[in-house]
Amino acid sequence: DAWSQVGQPERAHALLNEMLEQYERTRNEQLKPNVITYSTVIHAYAVSKLPDKAVKAQALFRDMMARKIKTNTITTNALLNACATSEPSKEVFQMLKGVYQAIVRANQADHFTFGTVLKACTNFFPNGDGSFATQVFEEACRRGQVSAGVVHQLRHAVPSDVYFDLVGDLSETGGEVPDEWRRNVREFRRRKRFRAPN
Repeated sequence: DAWSQVGQPERAHALLNEMLEQYERTRNEQLKPNVITYSTVIHAYAVSKLPDKAVKAQALFRDMMARKIKTNTITTNALLNACATSEPSKEVFQMLKGVYQAIVRANQADHFTFGTVLKACTNFFPNGDGSFATQVFEEACRRGQVSAGVVHQLRHAVPSDVYFDLVGDLSETGGEVPDEWRRNVREFRRRKRFRAPN
């Protein structure tokens, strides 16, 4: 986790490879990489500035699948984030779209999923082509996964007129997302990191 926190995904990836080699050699279960290990390295790529981070994150994701390591929403959302924050390209957008559709089909999309895909729409369609973003937002509404973060990302992903057509005037509700839209949102608060006393 330390290498992922300081933006050195290659070092985190090298450590993962070392764990895999050690596990293969010794069959020591304590050395066997798991969903947390892989998710951490995928996240490290997602927050890095590497130009090929989406491709590397997807390769790790595929390796997980080949090793029959069960993924979770943290893993898939990290992969989506690697795509969302990459340099726009047709290949990366198709990758993002494929991962997103698979998550939705598996009924594993949460509000982070929808917010991340909307963030990608802002990155990939800076001129405001809101058609895909509109579909994503409408799916989030159907699933009750519209958090304040999803609305914020939508605001940047679509032209103003489309935004107001979709959400109306939220000032009438004090800025609150309608209950029906957020009925399944589970907010997670980050744990405060322990700090040693001075």
